[in-house]
Order: sequence, then C-alpha cells, then structure tokens
Amino acid sequence: MASKVEDNPKKSTRDLIWECFQKVTSENNLGTWLNEEYGDCTKMKAALERVVWARKATDCPCLIGIEPVATINECMVGIHQMDYSQDAKHGYFPHMATVIPHFKNILYRNFDPFREPLCLRFVSKGDRSIPDFSVKYVDGFCKGLICQAIAAIVDKLEIPDEELDSEDLAPLLVSLRFFKARYVHMVDQQSFFYEALRLGQETSEKQTPSALGAKKDDDDEHDGGEPDDDVKKRPATRPGAKRPATAVKAKAKRKKPVDGGAKAANESQENASPKPPKLAAKAKASPKKKKTKDQVATKEASQTEMTEEDLKKKTVVGIQLWMEKGKK
Repeated sequence: MASKVEDNPKKSTRDLIWECFQKVTSENNLGTWLNEEYGDCTKMKAALERVVWARKATDCPCLIGIEPVATINECMVGIHQMDYSQDAKHGYFPHMATVIPHFKNILYRNFDPFREPLCLRFVSKGDRSIPDFSVKYVDGFCKGLICQAIAAIVDKLEIPDEELDSEDLAPLLVSLRFFKARYVHMVDQQSFFYEALRLGQETSEKQTPSALGAKKDDDDEHDGGEPDDDVKKRPATRPGAKRPATAVKAKAKRKKPVDGGAKAANESQENASPKPPKLAAKAKASPKKKKTKDQVATKEASQTEMTEEDLKKKTVVGIQLWMEKGKK
C-alpha cells in the first residue's frame, strides 16, 4: 500500500495527521476510535515500537519498574505502560471539546513531558509488577490518550521510516516516549476516585481551552499554541453578568466625541444666515397686591394727621384773615 505522504506531496506530514484526526473523530470519540482500531494490546505495542521507540534520542530516563507502596512525588512512566481503555480513569473518555485543542497543540508544537505531571493509579497484581498498558489515571488522561493516538495515526498512515526520521517529524515522535508523573498512595481504590474529583475541580477552575476561541499567532502558521496564550482575561460578558464598577465609572466619564467636520459645518451655517433682531420683550407688570382695610385707614390717618405747630399756625392765620374781612 502506497504511503499517504507520497499521495499528497504538497502537504506536510503533520497536516496529514491532523486531517486523519478530524476524519476519525468526525463521528466517534478519539478514545473510541483508538480502542476499535488498536484494542489488541499486541498491535498497539508494535505500533509504538516502530513509530516511537525506534527513533533516535539523546536521553532516556529511567522508567518506573515496580508498583510503589508509598507516595512518589516524581517519577517517569513510559507511553507503553499507560492504559488507553475506557476504564483507564472513571469509565469514560475525555470530551472532544478538550481533546481537539490539546491534540493540535501537541501535534504542531511537540509534547512537553515535564509540564503538568500525570497523577497515577496502580492496580495491584500481587507481585508489584507493572504490565504494559496497565497504569491507570487519577488525572491527565487526555494528554496520555492524545500521545498514544498520534502514534496510532502515524502507524495507520503507513508513513515510511525515512519520513519518521526527518527533522520535521522525529522531534514530535521522540517527545511522546514518556511522561513525568506522581503517585499519591491511597489505602483503597475508592480514595483514588475522590482524589480524581478533587483534582478535576482544580482543573476546572483554570481557563478552559476552546477549539473555536483560540486566536492565531503571528508567528504560528498552524495555531498550535496554548489557547490561554492568545486569549486575554476579560470581564464577564455573558448575558445577565454584572459589569465591574470600574467599567461603569469609566463609561460615565466618557464623553461622546464631537465630529470636527460636523462642528465646522454647523458654524458656517450659523454665520451664513443672520439671526433676526431680538424684539424687546414687554415687561409684564406684576399684579398689585390688594391692601387691607387697616393699611388704607393708616394711610388716610397719616395724610390728615397734623402736628400741633401746624395747627397753631393755621389757627393764627385764620383769625387774622377773619379780622381783616370784618374791617372791610
């Protein structure tokens, strides 16, 4: 069977892997597809041997070999040791809304095995041995499943070994070999499930990646970066969410900008049409207040009231006039 890379010489190998991922997950979950195609652990191990472990690497950490009996804060676990079945964590696969952005991130930027270690759970076999594909997850199932799925898709595409050793694809495949992990010892298996719920709550408090909301970086052709790198934290904008007080104050202080062109047009129009002269407004007489009877009587009394001297003068003048009139 001819290689899919030879059929599409213009597309990179990573682009073909992405297209294959979109095709196999168009109707099924990634975990469902992986178990349908590579449910046989022997087939899966052969794919990992050819695609991942056959690549040349400069370092090879020591992987955990026996089941621990106490808490281990840091250890290394191989990709072939991790379970990829539906029972690997809680009995269900990670949701595709989480798988899609992480798959693209790992595919185009390679996997960082030292970032956010997995939390493991071991199923005791009695002899403390760790068979292949037997280590369970308390946290980190999504990353482990994606790494195993990339190796399975590469094997499914039948990419030749020359292409697997290329400078473009080899760093990706080498980065899938192992994971940094930790193990918290629990007395019973039920305690592991409570621990998984606690870690899941902490993870949900982080900003969740969005397959539709990640912006494209200027220097990233495929937008495979961390979704959180490009999305700025903004105040709540969902319907019914209250706006911060600072935003409300800023809006109140903000004035509506005045268009310079419109302002000039209004001024020219005012200058062109002279305003009519203002007519002198007739002053409205304020209504007179009615005077009371006491006020009228007081005014009349003040008009008729005479001092004693005025009365004497008037009397004297009157007597003189009477005497002169009598002489005549």
